[in-house]
Amino acid sequence: MLAATLAKHKRYPSASRRRGEEGIVKLFFVVDRTGAVLDYKITQSSGSSRLDDAVIRMLKKASPLPAFPSGMQQQQLEVNVPIAFHLNVG
Repeated sequence: MLAATLAKHKRYPSASRRRGEEGIVKLFFVVDRTGAVLDYKITQSSGSSRLDDAVIRMLKKASPLPAFPSGMQQQQLEVNVPIAFHLNVG
């Protein structure tokens, strides 16, 4: 559910598309039981500040994230996720 929520808010910057910029951004964040993002940082850049910034915008737009299911005991969760930007060349 978390991945789907983030994916829904992911936007490929048009300037990056025009320039053929691709890459993978590694995002680390901490979320609490209610879905509030407590902390975040990019742990590995894509090499493009536009793509890196797009990942931060994605996280902010997706916040608050879905609350934890009642069966989950943790008070907060640390997440490391790669966000890929690839152009489909057809």
